[in-house]
Amino acid sequence: VLYQAVNVFSMDVIDVNSAAPKTCD
Repeated sequence: VLYQAVNVFSMDVIDVNSAAPKTCD
């Protein structure tokens, strides 16, 4: 659960920094 939360957070940060469309739901 913790890893999943961190993964989502990291993905969100990467999405903002890269300004790329989210491919993960």
